[in-house]
Amino acid sequence: GPPKPLPPPPPPPPVTPTGASRSDQYLFVNDTLVAPITATGDDSPSSREVWIPAGEWEDAWNGTVVTGPLTATVTQPFDQLPMWHSRQNGLVVTATGDAPRVAAQDWSTLTVEAFPAAFTGVPLENSRAVHDQETGVCTRLALRTDGHGRVLFTVHPTTSRVRARGWVLRLHLRPGQTVLTARVDGAPLAVRHLHPDPVGTAVDSVGWKPFGGAGALPAAFAGPVAEMAMPMALGPRVLEAIVVAV
Repeated sequence: GPPKPLPPPPPPPPVTPTGASRSDQYLFVNDTLVAPITATGDDSPSSREVWIPAGEWEDAWNGTVVTGPLTATVTQPFDQLPMWHSRQNGLVVTATGDAPRVAAQDWSTLTVEAFPAAFTGVPLENSRAVHDQETGVCTRLALRTDGHGRVLFTVHPTTSRVRARGWVLRLHLRPGQTVLTARVDGAPLAVRHLHPDPVGTAVDSVGWKPFGGAGALPAAFAGPVAEMAMPMALGPRVLEAIVVAV
């Protein structure tokens, strides 16, 4: 039969008019807001208040976006840690595979989950440092947006001792956006657009999780993910993508 439609997006979390910083939540490397829910003794959903900082934040589990600053009440199943990704050029770097220890991870290709800022006409830049788990060599990553759809992702090793590495950039676009063209180091680069699962399994807590890596579908109510694989190479890299509304 035809694909089942997705259920309607969940309503925005209840908001209180005032809020303050809390000691029971934290920002992971500045770009991922994490608000643990303490155990209730059973498997039922639990609720808590969360202070959402200024800016746009995308729910890691369902892809809806909330704009802070505000205090929100969120309810999640016991096995889903409340998390939001910054939509102000937020960056999350992950390794391939499920090795439990950093020393056992495969760093030959790293995946970067990037959340470009809105088309506001205002340029914005965010950066991240990646330290090699064996050599300690630092590689600096930066995501720059011009506010009109041009996205630059740069890789800049701080020393010539860096090892060759591949990168997979996953641009988490907004609904109705697409990457028109992409180039890496001046050469055309293929773009793979991944869309939320049309049959709704992306909202199943068993069938979908955040941080799925290369090839993973976006959350149910998020926009598409534009995935681009940068071949393994040494030295600085520059990837340019042009994002348009369709």
